[in-house]
Amino acid sequence: MKKIISVLLLCALTFAAFADINVYTGMSKSTSDKIAAADALIAKNQFASAYETLNSVKADEFILAKKVEIVINYFISSNLHLSFELGDIGAGKTILQARAEGKKYKSYALDPVQEIADYEKANGTKPILQKSLGDYYYDISVWFGDGWSISYAELLAKAADAYKNAYEAKAMNGSSLDNYGSCLLALGDLTNAIKVLEYADSVSDFAGINYNLAVAQQYVGNYEDAAKNALIAAKNYSTDNIDYKMDAYVLAADINLNMDKVQDALNILAEAMTWSDTDYRVYQKLMAIYLWADRTDLAAYCADSIFALYPDNPSSTQLILSVFYNYTQDFSLVEQFFSRNMKTFAGNNMALANLNYYLAMHRANLNDEKGAKAAAKDARTYFIAAGQYQGEVKASLDSFLGL
Repeated sequence: MKKIISVLLLCALTFAAFADINVYTGMSKSTSDKIAAADALIAKNQFASAYETLNSVKADEFILAKKVEIVINYFISSNLHLSFELGDIGAGKTILQARAEGKKYKSYALDPVQEIADYEKANGTKPILQKSLGDYYYDISVWFGDGWSISYAELLAKAADAYKNAYEAKAMNGSSLDNYGSCLLALGDLTNAIKVLEYADSVSDFAGINYNLAVAQQYVGNYEDAAKNALIAAKNYSTDNIDYKMDAYVLAADINLNMDKVQDALNILAEAMTWSDTDYRVYQKLMAIYLWADRTDLAAYCADSIFALYPDNPSSTQLILSVFYNYTQDFSLVEQFFSRNMKTFAGNNMALANLNYYLAMHRANLNDEKGAKAAAKDARTYFIAAGQYQGEVKASLDSFLGL
């Protein structure tokens, strides 16, 4: 579930164009003019100026909602989401690029929980502010998890409560409806999650809605509709969101596999490959299917492709081994994988260290003590040559080799 278990993907947030619901309705002329001025600055990536435009006037519910929208969508960095660095980063630069630069920007203090509570105490509950409060709590859950002043579960519950008020007043846009559905999914309320997401799908083409709807439908065994929605999400995610796009394709393939539609799953993964041939998840899924179908030549190609993406990263080898262990009992295929890639990456000390280390572990699991020690000695040699013989790896190999 993208917004619940793939937090790192959300941290690479980008914004794609989609038809959405306008929640800024019923404003006074002066407020409307200020919001329009802020939006014009946002369109130019002048986020600090947009915020200051709103900060310079007395806030009503729409001004306050827009300020919350700006800080959670366009901050460069934040201090526990109670103060936010905003910048006029200029056209042609994304928020992600600005964050990666590490440059300092002016910080603006804003506590949306307190500001909204104070405003609503004086003016009554406002649906657009309940939407903003839900957005705020949800955003904190994504960025901080259990690292905020209240737990992740409490953040989701508070977001869902606020969203419920906005939802009942029909004061939510596509992304907020998607967030609300994600909260309900995470809280285990599948019935209401599906209800909210189906409504969201009827009023917005925000791609995340179809993704989360597919997840919810899969959970309740509605595989046909789940598969359709996963594919809709895959097609609707822009190439700016390529990780999301590929994730949706893999979800669609998984759902088809649950229905024993192996060829449909293969077709979906082939379509995914037309968008990116460097996504390990696609190769991982293909590798599993090919091992299951006893197409060991194609499974080997997929394993080698995963390793080639990240030859220095031990996680790639761990992933490949887990697929082998789950889908075959022919462990000669594992030895062949190591042998092939040691030849391919001859001269790359870290890749060879990685391969030999996990070959040693594999052989040890098969009680091949002699073979395991031989691989461990080679791993030690390559780690030393790479200048990386330290920490847990050194302790593990030294212990294994009796050094």
